[in-house]
Amino acid sequence: MGVGPTPPPNDLCNSATVIAALPFTDTMNTCTATIDYNSPCFGDDTGDYFSVWYTYTPAVDMQINANTVGSDYDTVLSVFAGSCDNLQFVGCNDDGGGNYTSSISFAASAGVTYYFMIGGYFEVSCGDLVFNVLELIPPPNDLCTSATPIAALPFTDTTNTCTASLDYNSPCLDGDTGDYFSVWYTYKPTTDMQITANTVGSDYDTVLSVFTGSCDNLQFIDCDNDSGGNQTSRISFAASAGVTYYFMIGGYSEVSCGDLVFNVLELIPPPNDLCTSATPIAALPFTDTMNTCTATLDYHNPCGEGDTGDYFSVWYTYTPAEDMQITADTVGSDYDTYLAVFTGSCDNLQFIDCDDDSGGNRTSKISFAASAGVTYYFMIGGYSNDSCGDLVFNVVSA
Repeated sequence: MGVGPTPPPNDLCNSATVIAALPFTDTMNTCTATIDYNSPCFGDDTGDYFSVWYTYTPAVDMQINANTVGSDYDTVLSVFAGSCDNLQFVGCNDDGGGNYTSSISFAASAGVTYYFMIGGYFEVSCGDLVFNVLELIPPPNDLCTSATPIAALPFTDTTNTCTASLDYNSPCLDGDTGDYFSVWYTYKPTTDMQITANTVGSDYDTVLSVFTGSCDNLQFIDCDNDSGGNQTSRISFAASAGVTYYFMIGGYSEVSCGDLVFNVLELIPPPNDLCTSATPIAALPFTDTMNTCTATLDYHNPCGEGDTGDYFSVWYTYTPAEDMQITADTVGSDYDTYLAVFTGSCDNLQFIDCDDDSGGNRTSKISFAASAGVTYYFMIGGYSNDSCGDLVFNVVSA
């Protein structure tokens, strides 16, 4: 009767290889290993195949990264605390290390034994495993209390966030989403100003949150996930002189870290940013072009629910000398516009009409009967908090 292949020494949880010190690297072939524990990473046996085990007990609190980078097969890495007969799930990862390898970073507590199970994703997933465990040294601005102070605007900083930790539960998204690998910055303006902060240029999925208050009593202002494009974040807000603002940049998920580019700058609004400084239209036909990305929110748009259509709004006025039919549109603009028309005065606007996409290609168009001597106010806003760009505004009489 034949004898089957001999499993590796660390095939079972209770025979896990003990890691004496960090950094640690081990290499082995897993193709004779068995299934020892049903991974909580997936809903079935996926990730359990050819599993091997390691343990580590840190002497001090630390941030740890464990990964299978360098392995030649599709790995799944799970981390537990507790004991082999009562494992407590900490986290798991499939492909965070790239090339089907796994990577997990977590906050480890002194004296707690952590169990690492490395399995194959499929029933044919085994091979030459490379298992690495190392202590992560957090960046200087890893915590709110050690936030990088911003001396002046414009400001840009670049840093790798993959050694950062979780410092504060982001109110932006459910659960811990957006907290991973978080770093902090602060800025205290000397005058009232409009500020925009963004992570444009970063190479991973960021979440940006803004607070006031103090590190032990943060007051939430705003947050954003993907408004900067390519999974980067952008927030614009009105900042008050003498108030300290805290910026927390985290990763969207437990594998979201990388090279962060963080930018903060003062927005100089366009001359017609407010209703009270609307651009007067002297005669028709009229066309104006401008970039709206430094404009602010001036008036709650009655066209859509919530703030929809208010973002990056600019204003124009026209007072016809005779009754006429007027058409106003944003045809030619390169972003999603909203167009609203009012009469009255800036402190008592009377809604006439609004439109989102009648101009085609997400541009807007409104036609209405205008009366001689009545002043009409045109507000052009962006549909959402990332809707700004090169505006083309046209007004003609029929």
